Amino acid sequence: MIQEARIGVEKDLGMGENPDDEENLDRDPADLTRIELGELEVEERMLEARKIESLALAALWAIAGEAAPPGFDIDEKQLIPDQVLGGMRTIDYYRETAARERPEAKLASGAIEARKAMERLARASFLPDIGLLVTAGYAYSSTADPAMSALYYQDRFNYSGITAALGVLWDIDIHNNIFRLRKARAERRAAEHKREAALLLLGLEVDKAYRELTQAERAIELTAQASKKARQLVVDLQVKETVGGGNMRELQRALTTWAEWRFKHFQAIMQHNVALANLARAVGTPLVAER
Repeated sequence: MIQEARIGVEKDLGMGENPDDEENLDRDPADLTRIELGELEVEERMLEARKIESLALAALWAIAGEAAPPGFDIDEKQLIPDQVLGGMRTIDYYRETAARERPEAKLASGAIEARKAMERLARASFLPDIGLLVTAGYAYSSTADPAMSALYYQDRFNYSGITAALGVLWDIDIHNNIFRLRKARAERRAAEHKREAALLLLGLEVDKAYRELTQAERAIELTAQASKKARQLVVDLQVKETVGGGNMRELQRALTTWAEWRFKHFQAIMQHNVALANLARAVGTPLVAER
């Protein structure tokens, strides 16, 4: 666009390729200086952008380490909003998912189950330990008389029998048992409170990421509309400039405004993708749909 504007201004000032073209006496000679200044500004910003790009690529390369192949680069040429896997859900859905999938929530739930088991063990110490022992035996000998019966005689060669024994062990140290039970209950309640605190913190993290994502989605829509409107204004001023009724200062401001809205649109896309990644991390499961 700057090159097209330069051609038009040079033509109006009689500096075009065809000297026979009629000059536009209403053309301000300073417009050429403004165009040159705009060219320098664009070049300066491009240098800054390429520097930022190279530093970001170098940082990404350093993070990737040996996994980065030779000639490591980014395939995508423009920012594209990531799509939510399965579509956007309610915030309650993501809270429940975080409570189910986050390692912190699983660890807290496991601690509660362990404390409950210790409480059951402490409660069981009030009950007696009961043991039952059953033995069975059988013997037969062909050389001993199984029919022999005499007082105080026990045939150890021919017999069959079953013996059952019941044993009871009861620890009646009630005082210490009560103390152990109270301790187990207190530890179980402490684990439950820790789990509640963990879920509250996880819910807060999910809420923050969810709000940022919804705000970023709306920002993408608004900046896209504003960029479109700014582009229409640029086209309108370009048409006026072509027919000799334009204003270089207004066109320059319009171009700057359009560029700024374009940048805000790209920035909104980046914030959207980052917010989606933060929500996935807060939930504890992938949420980005494959392209």
